[in-house]
Amino acid sequence: MTNKLKIRFREPMADALRNTVAVILPLLLLYNKYPQTGIGITVGALLVSLTDLPGHRRHKTQNALWNIGVFFVTALLFSICVSQAVWGGAALVVFTFVLALLAAFGARSAATGTMSIALMIFTLGLKPANPLYFSLYILEGCCWYYGISLLQVYLLPFRSLHQALREALLATANVLEAKAMCYDTSIPLEDSYKRTIKLHLNIAQKQENIRQLLLSDRRAIRKQQAELQDLVNASIRIIGLYELVTAMHYDYDAVRQQLNKLGILEHSKKLIQLLAAQARYVGRKWPYQNPESTIVPEFNDHYKQLDTLTEKLAAEEAAVVKGILTNVRAIHDQLNAIQEHKAEDTPAEAIALQDFLTLGGSWQNRLLRHLNWYSPVFRMSLRLSALLLTGYLIITLFSSDQYSYWCLLTIVIVTRPQLAVTWQRNIQRVVGTLVGAGIAFGLIIVIPYTPVLLTIAAFALLGFFVWNRPKYDWSVVCVTVCVVLCLNLYHGALTAILSARVVYTIMGCLLGVAGMYIFPAWVGSRLKELLDRAIKGNRVYLEAVLNSPNQRDIWLTRKIAHERLAQLAEAIGHARPEPHEHNIIALDKLQILNYRINAIITSIFLASRKKDAKPSVDRLDTALRYLSAKDLSYEEQKALQLPEKPALLKGTTLLLYLAAELYHERRTM
Repeated sequence: MTNKLKIRFREPMADALRNTVAVILPLLLLYNKYPQTGIGITVGALLVSLTDLPGHRRHKTQNALWNIGVFFVTALLFSICVSQAVWGGAALVVFTFVLALLAAFGARSAATGTMSIALMIFTLGLKPANPLYFSLYILEGCCWYYGISLLQVYLLPFRSLHQALREALLATANVLEAKAMCYDTSIPLEDSYKRTIKLHLNIAQKQENIRQLLLSDRRAIRKQQAELQDLVNASIRIIGLYELVTAMHYDYDAVRQQLNKLGILEHSKKLIQLLAAQARYVGRKWPYQNPESTIVPEFNDHYKQLDTLTEKLAAEEAAVVKGILTNVRAIHDQLNAIQEHKAEDTPAEAIALQDFLTLGGSWQNRLLRHLNWYSPVFRMSLRLSALLLTGYLIITLFSSDQYSYWCLLTIVIVTRPQLAVTWQRNIQRVVGTLVGAGIAFGLIIVIPYTPVLLTIAAFALLGFFVWNRPKYDWSVVCVTVCVVLCLNLYHGALTAILSARVVYTIMGCLLGVAGMYIFPAWVGSRLKELLDRAIKGNRVYLEAVLNSPNQRDIWLTRKIAHERLAQLAEAIGHARPEPHEHNIIALDKLQILNYRINAIITSIFLASRKKDAKPSVDRLDTALRYLSAKDLSYEEQKALQLPEKPALLKGTTLLLYLAAELYHERRTM
């Protein structure tokens, strides 16, 4: 693949460095002579930078225009109202409800809404004397930041897609590590399955991100750019790699019992761990071609040893080991093809790629879907408005502290639609604030030199941008260090700053947790529906494998089945801490069965592409009936006789037994 400009920094670090420079530079240039201007531009650049999600040129340009307009209007209207306490409170509630509803349009609009609410809270703290000038400063900050961001994306149009593909490869490496655990008898098999399902949720999100970045820019696709076609082929290969990893599935209970001899399990585990290391190596180096990894000779050595051991096994056991060898060789070859930028066997032009893009419909329909009491977005908007009103009344009536707005800022940042996520964010926020305050206090005591402290504050801001999404607690530590150092240098009163930071953070977190019981949107109420959707997704996937001659249809049903499995896994995770009782143990077992069924369907599909492979149609039809049925009569169950259970279940027989087990487990709920 040719690249006009080689990216030496990975996207997260490059973006963090860009954001840090965009935020700091206006303050350095303007603060001494024009402090209000410098602060306004810096606040605008800081907040708008947090709305700038990965995307292609069209996404970034549309996002820039939208965010600049929303920020300017919000700043102007709210700064006019904030001079009067009553009008300020009323505007805060109304604007918060409207801005929080933007989450109905997706992640980008949700970020716009959240940061616009944060802008109102900063306005409360800054108390601008001239609303128009302040709004223009915010506008300048937004334009300044997006000028840099758009220049970057026009010079490097596919950098976000490169990063998304790298992340998908690295996430697949983690799945391979989890698969290797299935061959380790010291690790409970259920723990291995749970870890794999958790990673599947991560993979599903990353694959959807790839589709959005790759397929939503129709203009670029129409131009048929050579680099874009390479990226399409790479995307198909990387998604196909996960398909191969998913298909590497067996009856691991029996495998552990029957093959725990001659070092077979240990060799199998090592082979898969080496594949994970190779996937990680390719993911870190991609898209640049590099020398063959040093892992390959060790992989070949273990492969030969395991192949030799099959001669000492019974026919049934040898067939399973040979299946493992076939799987790992296919994954190894796929990784090599990704590194060498080989095209897929099925040309991208032969697939209707746009069908794989998840569409939300018109903006009117998307909004109307959430304008009802049952919508989590609607309830979240009401909850956040009520919480901010409560916090606003408390700090207005009982506090004259200039930093009291930190309480409201904390509420906005930690409050999420789900209790599990809100609780996690609260813990991370409190712990990060306490650690950051302690570090800042120590630095101020030990280091008396202002330039050194300012430099540390700049690096702390960089750390905030680096860790804001992947490690929120680390980012809280960094931003606390930055804020305390800067405020102490320019305003003094270290004790007041530290106490305010800690007290108002804890107050905001307490309100955030209490707010979960105001207009709650419990995930547990949807678990049965999501379980039925996941089972139906697998059934439709199996029907396509059994009946459809079109590979595109099979891939499309596989995508839908994967998404529904991920939605179920996410919902079960969010429902665990909820106050209502849910049979989580039974749900865990059902989602594991669903995941295993999906994996076997994929392995049957891949095997069916070979001319000499003919799966048992009768067993697949019976499995379909188990997946379709909710309540079979005794006569119907008797008619669906299972074949005699062999020592090592595999292929269609394993699928049939898993489908029957799923049916019976589902009935006991």
